[in-house]
Amino acid sequence: MAVAHVATGSVAYDSTDTTLNVTSPAGSIGDLLIFAVLWDDFSDGPIDDAPTGGVTLTEITDGTPQLCMNAGLAVWWGIEDQTAGRAYTFGTLSNNEQLVGACVRYSGHHPTAPYQSGSVARKCGYNLQGGLSANVYGGMFVGIPATDGNTYMMNGASAPPSWTQRFNLEGGGSYRMGWYDRPVDTYPMPQPLEDYDYNATYYQNYSSVAMFVIAPAETSRTISGVTKDKDGSALGSVVVSLFKDKGSGIYEYVDTATSHAATGAYSFTLYNDADAKFMVMGRKDDSPHVFDASDPVLTPA
Repeated sequence: MAVAHVATGSVAYDSTDTTLNVTSPAGSIGDLLIFAVLWDDFSDGPIDDAPTGGVTLTEITDGTPQLCMNAGLAVWWGIEDQTAGRAYTFGTLSNNEQLVGACVRYSGHHPTAPYQSGSVARKCGYNLQGGLSANVYGGMFVGIPATDGNTYMMNGASAPPSWTQRFNLEGGGSYRMGWYDRPVDTYPMPQPLEDYDYNATYYQNYSSVAMFVIAPAETSRTISGVTKDKDGSALGSVVVSLFKDKGSGIYEYVDTATSHAATGAYSFTLYNDADAKFMVMGRKDDSPHVFDASDPVLTPA
């Protein structure tokens, strides 16, 4: 089961306060809640009090160290235990500030480790790019860009290519925040994330982007085997390539491995591909050269 968007809550805004109430959208018990809160003066944070009002929330990033902009941006996750939405309170800042917050609800995530370990990246700049390197096929990229000053966030006309815009706040003060996500639908996942310039008038020195990957619920699966010669004996050091059957005679390259020099054993680790079909192709340059392919009926186990 891949990660999927469930619902997007309304954006909360407060121009003069030390706390902010953000209401989650409705969904199913066990859904993943992601909250983001932006405050306009980094020096008055971070927002280090535990949010209240519902289930326990765990911080993904507290917005430190400071990047580019004077504002701060923090992100949390929690597993909801009721279907209805409810208000969560974030704070307390040391002084009254402009505050912006929002919540998006997802399903199909890993139940105990919902964001991929090592996937959190914070970037100074105006586009969704970063060196996220974990293999999480079936997960979800999330990018939350923010800006301070009077520069508008994105132009609002459309989302970056292959991304879905969940919201784009362009009102209520000079501190602005957006939210974008897209499924991890390639394997291994692309690195870096694709660049996208939101607005030619958007100043890079006054913005930052928080990025992470929501991990899928599916545990890893493998396709493994042994490379052999024409007589059925193990043949080692064979270059084995894995291809996914996309239908209509199209096969998508997935990965390459070299079989064990002595035993001929090889293995590929996959995520969220329980129903897919694969084939392997083996090649060894030797005397003589060896090349062969399996039927496209292999399934992960």
